Amino acid sequence: MKLDYIRLLRMRNLTHLQFHRDNVRLIEKEGAEKLGIATMFPIYVAFVGELAKAVKKVGKSVYSGKIKDSDKKRDATYTALKYIVAAALVSDNPNTENAAKRLSIIFDSNKKVNKLSLVEQSAALDRIIKNLKSDKYEKDVDLLNMQELIEQLERHNNELRELMRSRTDEAVLNKTEKTIPIRRKLDEVYRTMNKRIEAGADINGDADFKRYIGLHNLAISDYKKMMAKTKPRVYVKSGKSPAS
Repeated sequence: MKLDYIRLLRMRNLTHLQFHRDNVRLIEKEGAEKLGIATMFPIYVAFVGELAKAVKKVGKSVYSGKIKDSDKKRDATYTALKYIVAAALVSDNPNTENAAKRLSIIFDSNKKVNKLSLVEQSAALDRIIKNLKSDKYEKDVDLLNMQELIEQLERHNNELRELMRSRTDEAVLNKTEKTIPIRRKLDEVYRTMNKRIEAGADINGDADFKRYIGLHNLAISDYKKMMAKTKPRVYVKSGKSPAS
């Protein structure tokens, strides 16, 4: 009897970890000693634990706090601009009131901007800033003295976008540096155990191995179907998905 092959390094980190955790539970149920892998199984379990720790670390970013602070500054600046326009709407000066009415169209059409995702907010604010800096509203912006805050909003928006880009780059690097080496070692132990199980079935008959091999092959089939629905998320430096 043979265990089916699956390209483990094409899996996303969490899927890869879950695959091995499922296998650990199955081996514990069937019995590592009966399967002829009693000496290797503790090593396998230890590597699964190391991978779990590495995957948890990948989720933490040094940029998260900076992004949160930058988002607060951006929101505060945008809110200040809205307040300036709102206050000008009740001005006794007709020129000021009319300028505010024209500018309020921009803000009224973007009432839900703060409910968008950070990426969507950045794009929406790009459009708002472009409108505010356009020739159409130049005189109104000058009249309400909004130039400095508009420049500030643009600066915070660009800063936040750059921080998010850095976090994405960091995440890709972390996935490669923190998880790939452990995943390779774990998969190597897994492959070696599989060879011993297959050899045991060939030499001793499949009575002690048939149930494990059948159940694990079903699990492999399920994971292959899952992988077919998603793109691989782990890459080597060449940019190609490694075979494993």
